[in-house]
Amino acid sequence: MTIVFVVGSLLILLLARYTVQLEQYGGLLLLLLSGYLLVLLFMGIGYAFTSWFSSDRTAVAVGAGVAVLAFLLKLLSGSSEMMHKVSSISPYRLFDALDIVRGGGLTAVSWVVTLGLYAAGTAIGVLMLKRRDIV
Repeated sequence: MTIVFVVGSLLILLLARYTVQLEQYGGLLLLLLSGYLLVLLFMGIGYAFTSWFSSDRTAVAVGAGVAVLAFLLKLLSGSSEMMHKVSSISPYRLFDALDIVRGGGLTAVSWVVTLGLYAAGTAIGVLMLKRRDIV
């Protein structure tokens, strides 16, 4: 996944340089990095689910369902006060794309939460699969 992120980011930066004449690449790089951190978070959650289900298809479906549900919660956050409160559990709320592009950067909370859930999900998956004597 990291190789895909690096190669994709380089291609996007080259495309931005020659088509849009982007002056500051920092905001774009941080935006790409925030997407990568979200991917890592959902990878950790998905790996944890892999150890709980006997079927790979079920684990992938549940992991994808978590990512889609989190996106829908973020999408519906502006519809009412109750949905705004409920959507606070969505990992997509950790990163404000407009704030990042305007130079706000990534917060320490977003780093800690995304990398923490990635590490926790990976650790849970490894421990559960070792317990099942699969790893």
